[in-house]
Amino acid sequence: MKYIVEMLCDWIGAGKIYSKEKWTQAEPLNYYNKVRKGRHFEPNTEQMIIHFLKVIRDDGLDKFHQECKEALKTDKRVRKLR
Repeated sequence: MKYIVEMLCDWIGAGKIYSKEKWTQAEPLNYYNKVRKGRHFEPNTEQMIIHFLKVIRDDGLDKFHQECKEALKTDKRVRKLR
Protein backbone atom coordinates (compact mmCIF):
# COMPACT_ATOMS: atom_id res chain seq x y z
CA MET A 1 0.00 0.00 0.00
CA LYS A 2 2.71 2.49 0.90
CA TYR A 3 4.36 2.03 -2.50
CA ILE A 4 1.07 2.73 -4.26
CA VAL A 5 0.68 5.94 -2.27
CA GLU A 6 4.29 6.91 -2.99
CA MET A 7 3.81 6.31 -6.73
CA LEU A 8 0.66 8.43 -6.81
CA CYS A 9 2.42 11.21 -4.92
CA ASP A 10 5.21 11.07 -7.51
CA TRP A 11 2.65 11.41 -10.32
CA ILE A 12 1.03 14.38 -8.57
CA GLY A 13 4.38 16.07 -7.95
CA ALA A 14 5.59 15.52 -11.51
CA GLY A 15 2.30 16.76 -12.91
CA LYS A 16 2.46 19.92 -10.82
CA ILE A 17 6.07 20.56 -11.86
CA TYR A 18 5.48 20.01 -15.58
CA SER A 19 2.03 21.60 -15.85
CA LYS A 20 2.58 24.43 -13.36
CA GLU A 21 -0.58 26.59 -13.14
CA LYS A 22 -2.41 24.40 -15.65
CA TRP A 23 -2.43 21.42 -13.27
CA THR A 24 -5.89 20.20 -12.26
CA GLN A 25 -7.10 17.47 -9.95
CA ALA A 26 -8.11 15.46 -13.05
CA GLU A 27 -4.54 15.38 -14.38
CA PRO A 28 -3.28 12.30 -12.47
CA LEU A 29 -6.22 10.18 -13.69
CA ASN A 30 -5.85 11.56 -17.22
CA TYR A 31 -2.14 10.65 -17.12
CA TYR A 32 -2.91 7.14 -15.90
CA ASN A 33 -5.50 6.60 -18.63
CA LYS A 34 -2.95 7.75 -21.21
CA VAL A 35 -0.19 5.34 -20.09
CA ARG A 36 -2.17 2.44 -18.62
CA LYS A 37 -1.75 0.12 -21.62
CA GLY A 38 2.01 0.16 -21.06
CA ARG A 39 1.70 -0.55 -17.34
CA HIS A 40 1.04 -3.93 -15.78
CA PHE A 41 -0.47 -3.95 -12.31
CA GLU A 42 -1.98 -6.73 -10.26
CA PRO A 43 -5.80 -6.30 -10.51
CA ASN A 44 -6.30 -5.31 -6.84
CA THR A 45 -3.45 -2.82 -7.09
CA GLU A 46 -4.98 -1.31 -10.20
CA GLN A 47 -8.34 -0.99 -8.43
CA MET A 48 -6.68 0.91 -5.58
CA ILE A 49 -4.83 3.18 -8.02
CA ILE A 50 -8.02 4.02 -9.90
CA HIS A 51 -9.93 4.57 -6.65
CA PHE A 52 -7.35 7.03 -5.33
CA LEU A 53 -7.09 8.83 -8.68
CA LYS A 54 -10.87 9.29 -8.70
CA VAL A 55 -10.74 10.60 -5.13
CA ILE A 56 -8.16 13.16 -6.24
CA ARG A 57 -10.23 14.15 -9.27
CA ASP A 58 -13.57 14.32 -7.46
CA ASP A 59 -12.71 15.33 -3.89
CA GLY A 60 -9.22 16.84 -4.00
CA LEU A 61 -5.82 16.26 -2.47
CA ASP A 62 -6.95 16.76 1.13
CA LYS A 63 -9.41 13.86 0.84
CA PHE A 64 -6.74 11.76 -0.91
CA HIS A 65 -4.34 12.47 1.96
CA GLN A 66 -6.99 11.57 4.52
CA GLU A 67 -7.86 8.29 2.79
CA CYS A 68 -4.18 7.37 2.38
CA LYS A 69 -3.49 7.91 6.06
CA GLU A 70 -6.43 5.72 7.00
CA ALA A 71 -5.52 3.01 4.50
CA LEU A 72 -1.91 2.93 5.70
CA LYS A 73 -3.06 2.61 9.32
CA THR A 74 -5.25 -0.39 8.54
CA ASP A 75 -3.00 -2.14 6.01
CA LYS A 76 -1.51 -5.17 7.77
CA ARG A 77 1.34 -5.34 5.26
CA VAL A 78 2.46 -1.83 6.24
CA ARG A 79 2.30 -2.61 9.96
CA LYS A 80 4.62 -5.58 9.45
CA LEU A 81 7.20 -3.28 7.84
CA ARG A 82 7.31 -0.85 10.77
